[in-house]
Amino acid sequence: MSDRYSAWLYESSSYNFYERICNPDLINCWAGAEVEWSERVLARYMGSSFRTISNLTVDECKLACMQAKENFRCISIDYVRQDGYCYLNGRST
Repeated sequence: MSDRYSAWLYESSSYNFYERICNPDLINCWAGAEVEWSERVLARYMGSSFRTISNLTVDECKLACMQAKENFRCISIDYVRQDGYCYLNGRST
């Protein structure tokens, strides 16, 4: 992992970490259509997750992050491949 991720991520055999990459030229990156995702396989965010949802595909988890209406901006997700657990994170690396 690069230095950017090493402070906030740790290795995990069950998780994949995804971070939203927003183009700074977009007016509303949070709407979702133009958002790209970076992926770190076998890694998990070390901070607290804001919300946990079960039984989702990774694409459904990403969509849940983009559509989050709570008082935070979902910036990244942790996804458990074996059981479809989706952790929405309000902070990114």
